[in-house]
Amino acid sequence: QVRRNITINELNKQLERLSVTDGLTGVYNRLGCDKIVYPYLEKCRAQGKNAVLMFSDINKMKIINDKFGHLAGDTAICTVANVLRKSLPDSWYIARYGGDEFLMIGEYSEQQPPINQIKSINSLLKETTNKMHLPYSVSIGIGYVIIDACEELNLQECLRKADEAMYLTKKVQSESAINS
Repeated sequence: QVRRNITINELNKQLERLSVTDGLTGVYNRLGCDKIVYPYLEKCRAQGKNAVLMFSDINKMKIINDKFGHLAGDTAICTVANVLRKSLPDSWYIARYGGDEFLMIGEYSEQQPPINQIKSINSLLKETTNKMHLPYSVSIGIGYVIIDACEELNLQECLRKADEAMYLTKKVQSESAINS
């Protein structure tokens, strides 16, 4: 009976882990955001620590899927997830928010401002995809918002602001590509 209870407890832990993990990328999924990532923001606020919420999606994902197939799209999604894991501090949380969208949350640090992290992510993504010799390019737009610990946390507002910042970044990237 003791062995059976231990086995059942271990299986329940595995099920819990699987329920909050994206099967394709291994990062948290949307349920993981609700159960683990968002509570982290509350914890930061309670401890008086500012946080950063970044939101990203893959540029021209529909073209990758339509022209090269959904396996190529899966490769792009997995590549981005791996680059995010390598680029961000281990203490950060990464979630596949949906489709080709990713949410990254961590403690704000003046020594490592978000813009530097974004540059690092984009640089590693370019380096990684160049080594892969893909027949398509993989790039992402990233927006962020700094969440002040002194302000009341409104998660939906933070997500909206980070999403708007991401689309502004994508617009600037697009205009820059046209002008170069």
